[in-house]
Amino acid sequence: MLSLFCILGCANLFSEPFLCCQLKDFIEDQSFICNLQSELNKLELYKKDNDLYKFRQSSDLKNIKSKPHIKALTTMLSTEVRLWLKDVTGIPLYDTIDLTCSKYKYTDVLLCHDDELEGRRIAFIMYLTPDEWSTENGGQLCLFNTDEHGQPKEIMKKLIPQRNSFVFFEVTPTSFHQVEEVLSKNKVRWSVAGWFHGPNIERPHPYIEPVKPLSTATDIQTEEVKKWLNVSYLDIESALKHIQSQFEEESEIQLENFFLDNKFEEISHALQSDSVVWTKRGPPNKRNLYVADEGNLPKVLQDCLHFMKSEFMFYLLEHMTGLNLTEKTQGSKPKKAKSDSQLDGDTKQNIGEPSCRAELRKWCHGSYTLAHDTDTEAHDYALDVSIFTHCNDWKECYGGFISYIANGEDEELLTVNPSDNSLSLVYRDHETLRFTKHINHLITEIDTPEFYEIYVVFYE
Repeated sequence: MLSLFCILGCANLFSEPFLCCQLKDFIEDQSFICNLQSELNKLELYKKDNDLYKFRQSSDLKNIKSKPHIKALTTMLSTEVRLWLKDVTGIPLYDTIDLTCSKYKYTDVLLCHDDELEGRRIAFIMYLTPDEWSTENGGQLCLFNTDEHGQPKEIMKKLIPQRNSFVFFEVTPTSFHQVEEVLSKNKVRWSVAGWFHGPNIERPHPYIEPVKPLSTATDIQTEEVKKWLNVSYLDIESALKHIQSQFEEESEIQLENFFLDNKFEEISHALQSDSVVWTKRGPPNKRNLYVADEGNLPKVLQDCLHFMKSEFMFYLLEHMTGLNLTEKTQGSKPKKAKSDSQLDGDTKQNIGEPSCRAELRKWCHGSYTLAHDTDTEAHDYALDVSIFTHCNDWKECYGGFISYIANGEDEELLTVNPSDNSLSLVYRDHETLRFTKHINHLITEIDTPEFYEIYVVFYE
């Protein structure tokens, strides 16, 4: 079954951005491929959907004994192909493999990752896509180069998933790759993929990004506050007590019509102006979005950030949430705001000023953030605050929603969908991770295929 690729010259070897080999016409017997695909089509596939990917996948194929062509492929890979790879790469390989079938349809994707997991030594993919697959259909295997910290930087090589081709590469700390979003509405990207295992090798410690600087509370006059804020949120006796009660029960709330209409319109217009300089932020194994350069903003956006970081905003959020945002205290356990501090017998020492981080973000097709263990901002008790613009026509199927999950778990704790002029408040602890779901090609069907976020995180 295995074609004579080494004799027929059907091997393409790429040295950049890392060693990768593509074998064309991998299996000689075309009827075998057709029968194999017929068996795969009948398998039960399971939905795989989280921050990193969206597609369907089978269980491990090596456990399927009743399908002769699947069994034959598994045997071939774990014997002849494994021995050949061991010989040409010099990598010691065990006689067991991981092997699954994957099905990518329109908008399915697998974002940037390195495949590193204990025992994985060589990754491989055999493609069963239609013969006429082209770059316009998406779904290409994208290979990334890396920066001085070993982090993925940009795509240097794209491989079209050609039918009956076999691609493999060594799993290393810099083997960053992704499956590009499938853009075809009527073609399906089928593949069989997995890993050859071998002895563990020592890996470098993961790179930890520098912590971004904090901002302290800014001064603002009462007259200025009244120019921005919906007056209903100034009612401490009724509105804010009701908000706090709901927030303390749920640890999250979304408050509609936060800004006055005229100010919200000014902000929305300014965010789309040519005077805002947007910088793409990565690395792609952690995020892909645009952040505004604060040194070159229209005045209304400067004023907006000033308001969001103001001492007034700290106190307002404190009343809305019951959290302690205006007084820093020693100790790791967070405490409630002053109105409840008597219950804790608070005698802790003040150690710093109120602090936050703020930025303006633009989200469009291909934008996302991933939950990752090296997130330097995820290890504190914090209040995430977001206000969105240009998302009236937004649907959850586009992606772009914010998802909160428990560290080490896939189950969602909370989902926040973008909504115009809505103030989203979410309290998270050091065991909670957040990500923004990949924005897929469906967004191109609406008139304004992007939305904006004023994002501030306040720390207890």
